[in-house]
Amino acid sequence: RMLISGYLMFIPPSSMPTISKFFQNAVLPMLSSSCCLIQLAMNVLVGGCAGFNTYLGPIRAYFLALLGYLTVISYHGSIRWSGATAVRFALAFLPELVHVWNQYQSRRDRRVSSSSATTAPDEDTNNNIQATIHVSIPQMGCVSCIQKINSSLRHSSNQIMEAKSWLMENSAGGKAMITVNVKSIDELNSIRQSLIHIIGKAGFGSGTTIESVEIESS
Repeated sequence: RMLISGYLMFIPPSSMPTISKFFQNAVLPMLSSSCCLIQLAMNVLVGGCAGFNTYLGPIRAYFLALLGYLTVISYHGSIRWSGATAVRFALAFLPELVHVWNQYQSRRDRRVSSSSATTAPDEDTNNNIQATIHVSIPQMGCVSCIQKINSSLRHSSNQIMEAKSWLMENSAGGKAMITVNVKSIDELNSIRQSLIHIIGKAGFGSGTTIESVEIESS
């Protein structure tokens, strides 16, 4: 942190030409996002958490400050500069953009779930069981992990009405809350067991456990 702070304070504008454009346009924005783009790519290709946020998250503010400083002193008002700056900061704030997307998906799930419950025929729903399953996921480490887990759960079964996960504030890992609609206790037990497999297939299986099951209605 002291090294980054010192670098930020003592870089004179005259030294800008010596600073690698690749560093300013790619490396620094990537570090400012805790390598969120790399984690998203990993989620698509192999899954699992690389742990970038564990190490880069605590010093992310310093990278963002350095990026802002270098951007200001390199200002020359051209369209090319404006475009490059927009790309840099979109990459730097990618975790926030992913978080907004996760929130949008959660709200959409709730609307779809509510709409389905309202329009479904009574004969199909009177005997159904709605339950909320709480899962502990120790390997979850960032908003990209949340996006991967939520997406994997949503697309795995028609019985899953809503899937929401989040990071723990004071400890490593995160939690997931999955709302399901099933026809019997046997189906509920089956889908409860399948959740561990689904999350494991997404790359977060180690240490993942079912914490509790709450039957809300039947």
